[in-house]
Amino acid sequence: MAKRQGTRRVDSTEVMGEGSFVKFRPILYKSAVDAVNARNDDDEMKNAKLVTGLIVDALLEWDWVDYDGNPLPLPETSEQLEEMLTVNEVQFLTREMVGSGERQKN
Repeated sequence: MAKRQGTRRVDSTEVMGEGSFVKFRPILYKSAVDAVNARNDDDEMKNAKLVTGLIVDALLEWDWVDYDGNPLPLPETSEQLEEMLTVNEVQFLTREMVGSGERQKN
């Protein structure tokens, strides 16, 4: 039976400490095209919402925690993601989600 491939587990030591991880599903082609087109849009708020929406859609699993060591739930909306993560954490997720194709070649 066919099974769609492409989920990726990424080490997130850089932002969450040793042994932490994030698991992504690949983003859809249309979403990638929208993200590229958004680069030409001067509306930074719209662009940020697009990126956080892509992250929410791509996240499958993680073992991230808050500052007290309590597990963070996977965000279900862009707003939840924005309220629970730091700028560095969102930048990490964006880089890892978007850059996945390049790393899969190696």
